[in-house]
Amino acid sequence: MRKLTLFIAVVFALGGCKPYEPEMIEPSTDPIFSLAASFNGNAFILDANADYISKSSFETDSLGVVFYAGEMVPCSNCASEFIFRWRSNDKSNPSLNETVLESNPQYRYAFNTETQQVYNVTLQAKPSAAVSSYQWTIEGVTHTTESVELEFSASDDFTKFPVSLEVIYASGCSSSIADTVYLPNHGCDCDIKAKIIDSLQLNYKAIASGGSSYDYAWTFESGSPASSSEVTYYYDSVPADGVDEIQLNIQTGNCRASSSWNQLFSQNSSACVINFSKSIEIQTVIVPGELGDDLGEIEIEYTDQNGKIWKSILADQDSISSFRVLSVEEYIDPFSSNSERRSIKVEAEFNCLLSNGSEIARMTNGTFVLPIGLGANQ
Repeated sequence: MRKLTLFIAVVFALGGCKPYEPEMIEPSTDPIFSLAASFNGNAFILDANADYISKSSFETDSLGVVFYAGEMVPCSNCASEFIFRWRSNDKSNPSLNETVLESNPQYRYAFNTETQQVYNVTLQAKPSAAVSSYQWTIEGVTHTTESVELEFSASDDFTKFPVSLEVIYASGCSSSIADTVYLPNHGCDCDIKAKIIDSLQLNYKAIASGGSSYDYAWTFESGSPASSSEVTYYYDSVPADGVDEIQLNIQTGNCRASSSWNQLFSQNSSACVINFSKSIEIQTVIVPGELGDDLGEIEIEYTDQNGKIWKSILADQDSISSFRVLSVEEYIDPFSSNSERRSIKVEAEFNCLLSNGSEIARMTNGTFVLPIGLGANQ
């Protein structure tokens, strides 16, 4: 059953309101909120400054239990993000003060987990010269990087997707290619491998998978078709634009697949082409099942520099894991005119295991000062 989570974040706006004038306090060069830890042996610090903001919030899940949260969220190009959630210790009448002040909590664990397979797809552009810009279009979404990483569930009926890639080279020349990427659950796939023999003679080989016997159909922009798995092609002359567009179609049983290739002829110095390669990794990941109330427990979620999300809820904590509250203070956002928007400033130290669904890693020497609760932002 999919959980329905209601997320409520408190944002303060000054526009149109009478400015709040807090008591003058000597400014400090140190941020109020921060996080320091080591992840997989690499130390890092996230400070609430130009790169990060800290914020507090609360959520209510499908069981009606409140999470009080504190976060370090990037406000620039930084990838890392840290989220700490403290589950209320009272479902009927949740109290932030009583939840935080009660005792050092335990880590919540999705012990009744199931696994599923996912396809991690990497598409890598193969340019013929220095590139000025990339534009991928995949399922209506545009990407402007040299490579694109995608993830699909193997349990879905989704078996293939169209890809178009257009590049503009530093020279001003442009090239594009359109192709289809087939996932393993499609049942078959094919690629083209090209090898230059001499200036007007090339060898093209079909790399087919997913079946035992295949029918092949090649089409060449420059000339006659072919129907074997490997073709040695003789060109009468260099194509006028310096490029030959090649299409391969295969069939094995009831399964069909295709592949495209742009072949560049170096005799035309002004020509350019673009191709791309694909790699698909099948990975087994953990899917959390429906959990009980688990009142008073905590969760930590960390997004690393590569954008990979790690969660404590997916890891069975060991005897080294710990969480200890060092201090608790009431905190009122000094930039808010609403004195009812209170949070608790919590200082804590921790050590825990995190999982991305397939790998386990440890976060050690963790310390943070975060606003937990309702609407404090720095």
